[in-house]
Amino acid sequence: MTGWPDIVGERLAGRCMPLRLRSLPKSRSRTRAAARAGAMPNDGALLEVRADADVAIDLTYAQDLICERVNAALGYSAIAAIKVLPREPMHAADTAPMRAQKRVFKTPGEAEAAQADQHTGSVDNGDLRAALRNLGRHVFANR
Repeated sequence: MTGWPDIVGERLAGRCMPLRLRSLPKSRSRTRAAARAGAMPNDGALLEVRADADVAIDLTYAQDLICERVNAALGYSAIAAIKVLPREPMHAADTAPMRAQKRVFKTPGEAEAAQADQHTGSVDNGDLRAALRNLGRHVFANR
């Protein structure tokens, strides 16, 4: 479709593209879609648009405006609704699950123990002080 950047705007034009027109099935959904577009139930078709996931929501929210602009560009009520389809990933790496990196923790030394002692010295409860000291040693070692 020529003039697509003028219809959806420069920002969205590079992230989506119209694929095809399909006639809407004669059902309640067609009537609702046509009513939303301000057309008669038998007027218009479904415009399928392939889009990146991050702009799909923008297209969905702007679907009435896009239908209006497409119809104005064509000169008649050709479009009653838009269906946004996800764009296929460009590379196989885009579909690979991300793996968490294994983190290696340092073993606390005497310097970390001294820092932990300095911060936990005022705790009266001995068990609590020992637990906080142990935690503090590991925190200071792995900053």
